[in-house]
Formats: sequence, C-alpha cells, structure tokens
Amino acid sequence: MFKEKVKTSIIIVLIINLVFLTYHSWFKSGILGSDWPYFSLSDLPVARLFQRNSFVSVPKENLSKPRKIVVNDGELWVPYYNSDDAFDRLDENVEVVMKCLLDKGAKEEEKINYTEWINLLTQKSVYVEYPITFEPRMLAMVLNADFEKLPSGISVINDVIIIPTEEDNRVQVAVRDAVTNEAYTFIVEDDTISFPQEVLAMYTDKYSRDGYYEFAFNTLIGEGLGENKIKVSDLVLFSDNESVYRDIKGTNPLTGKGHEKLLETFSFNPKPLRYYPDAFGADNYVENYATVTIFPDGYIEYSAVDQEKGIDLDVGGENEYELLNRAIDFAEKVWASVSNEPLEVLVSGIERTEEGNRFVLDYYYGGREIAVEISKEGREKLYHAIEIETKGNKIVLYRQYLRSYTEADTATSQESFMLALDYFVGQFASEYGVITDLYPGYFDSGSEEDILKTTWLCEKNNSEERYPKR
Repeated sequence: MFKEKVKTSIIIVLIINLVFLTYHSWFKSGILGSDWPYFSLSDLPVARLFQRNSFVSVPKENLSKPRKIVVNDGELWVPYYNSDDAFDRLDENVEVVMKCLLDKGAKEEEKINYTEWINLLTQKSVYVEYPITFEPRMLAMVLNADFEKLPSGISVINDVIIIPTEEDNRVQVAVRDAVTNEAYTFIVEDDTISFPQEVLAMYTDKYSRDGYYEFAFNTLIGEGLGENKIKVSDLVLFSDNESVYRDIKGTNPLTGKGHEKLLETFSFNPKPLRYYPDAFGADNYVENYATVTIFPDGYIEYSAVDQEKGIDLDVGGENEYELLNRAIDFAEKVWASVSNEPLEVLVSGIERTEEGNRFVLDYYYGGREIAVEISKEGREKLYHAIEIETKGNKIVLYRQYLRSYTEADTATSQESFMLALDYFVGQFASEYGVITDLYPGYFDSGSEEDILKTTWLCEKNNSEERYPKR
C-alpha cells in the first residue's frame, strides 16, 4: 500500500514537470507567435496558495523608501520615483547617510532659518521626501538604526536635503521640522558614505528624464495665483512634460464570495451570528462587543463598542513602530481572506490621537497613488484604501475599501502641469488656501465605472482629501 502511494506521488510529480516543460517550450519560447497571451504558473490559484507565505509585505518593505528623490546636478532638477529603475541606487546611498545621522550623530550642527534651508536646493544637492511624517526616533527604527539624538526643534521629519562635499565620505544634511519649519544643517562623516559631488551630473546624464522640472519656490507661481491669490507650496514640483499612462481596472475581490472568511479575521464566528440588512444595502453582523458592516461595493467597517474588547495586536509598552507593523499585519490578514494576491498599499499617514493612534494606507499601481474617496449614505467618508484606529494596543476601528487593480487595454495622455494648475486655481478661486501638492495618479470614487484613467491629484492645505482634475 505504501509503495503504491509512493508510485502515485512520483507519477504526479512527473506529470507536473511535463506540463511545466511543455509550457516553457511552447508558450514562453514564442514558438506560437506574439499573439498568444503570456501565462504564468503563478497565476494558478493552487500555485498562489503555496506562494502566499513567501510574499514580501509591500507596505512594510516600502516604509523606509522615500516618496521621491530629486537631484540637482548643477543645471537641472531631476526627480526619481520608487517605480524608476534609477531609484534604488539613490535610495541606498540616502539610507546610509540618514542612518549615520540618526545613529552616530553629526560632527557639526548649525541652526538655520527656513529660507536658508530651502535655498540649499539651488545648489548641487539631493532632495528626499518621505511618504509620511516621522518622529526622528521612529524614522531610525524604520531604517533599522539606533537613535542618538537630534535638536529638540526637530520633532517630525518629512523631508531632508543632502549636499555632497568634495570628500566622498562627508556630506551636509539639512533637516527641517515638518510643522514649525525650524531647520538645522549637520555635517555627517563616515567611511560607509559614498556621495561624491561630481557623481550627481553623471547620474542624471545616465538616467535622464523627459521634460523640465522646477520647484514652485523658484518660480513666480509661488507668489500666489487667482483672484484671492491661492498659493502654491514651495516644494510642489512641476514640469512641462506630457506622458501617456496605462489606464487601470478596479474590481471588488469580495464579489461572488461569502463573508465567512472575512468575518473570521475579525474574530467573528460566522455561525451562529446575529445579522441584519439595513436600508443602505449593507449586511450588519453583530457580536457582544463589536459590529462588522459589509457593503455590496466592497466597503467594510469593523467597530468595537468597548475599547477593551477591540482586536488585540499583542504589543507591549508604547512602541508605536511595532504597533504600526502589527496593524499592517492585520490589514494583510483581512486582505488574504478575500484575495490570493499581495496587498498593494503604502502607509501614507501616522497620526497620534487623544487615546491612541490612527494609521492610513493607500493603494498604488505602477508607482502611482490611487486616491480613494468613498462618500455614500450609511457611512462616513473614507479618503484612503484603509484606515485603522487603535487605543492602547487594540484596534477599535478598521475601515477598508476592498479593491484590486489590474492594467486595462487603454491608455490616457497626461495633460501638462500648467493646465492642471490653471484648472485647480479656477476651482478654488473663491477660497483662500495653499495647494500643498499636485501630482499625477488615479482617482477611485467608488462609482460603477471600473476603468480609472490617469489624472492630476491636488492636495489643498495638507488635508487628506484629494481633488481630481475632472
């Protein structure tokens, strides 16, 4: 009996190998012609099941990665994003510098004002913008470095400027507080640093970009536009290039599935369970200390009635970084209950509340943000893919717009920055305020249309809402 089982197992393995070799010979070799669609064994549900444990956590992996890096090579500003081939090498060098500053400290430091800080961008320099605002100690933990100290005036960091010197292992780092604009320059010296000044022009020459880029502070648009002079933030980066980007298609991974696995992630036992539909078409599941509401469009919400009975993240002490990591783990667990694909989101906000923390995550595709705005009856507005609120070490509120995105067959031409800027100045003509960011991405409002075209996204007054160019 045992021998028969072994023989059967060997035959199955041989058949799988035969299928694999046939696939490589006929499909991947191109022998059938270019019209045949590319097929990957990893697309099979069974294969994905075995691969799930090997997935890298996308949001954790990208916590330490800047949102963008802009190089001033002495003539032009050239931006690089984490979807660019040239990004990783720059990011590695930036990370070494920041680890040295946070861990080993600086040789020299000098307090400067905001004007002096931003004018450093006109020199040969590297501007680094992180996707979220970090407390220095947390940034050190994200970079896997110990934390020595920074001046008390630097309480939160969103961006830094690195100015190479004539010595390869010595750089100047200019850091500002993201709230108060109090700023300092530091001289950092270490044998692990390799950031020679002359390499910047070589780098931008090798990895050039189409179009011309400039920061708003260096142009007239920083002085105010429109009837009420709506302003543009100094660090908004505009260009004159026009590009074409693939449209994407959004689908609800919960469509056609039951709610059992999803409910189990919130520690709800699907049977027996108190349940009722409401006037807005949502299914409401109720237990003694929490409710889970699931809408047909993929919006889900968990709410704990008693914070002591929330979802325990098993974090000791006041380690905000570990709490964030556990919250990400939980979000990936929720996602795995409805999809076999990795959760393609990035952490875009960390906020301390009166009683705990609030973490937000946003969908990305091809390195571009997918801004979400779900505003329908029966729920509060949601401006992100995922919103998590904690009190102590427990999740007391979890909201997510369940969406999976794939490339569509169509493409859209991106309009120029100036046309987009004119549009938003017109939109906000009767208001006072500041356009704090303007960049191309996608916008998902939860409408019935499943094809999302690239558009310009505007951030005003540093709020979490994104305004699309319609």
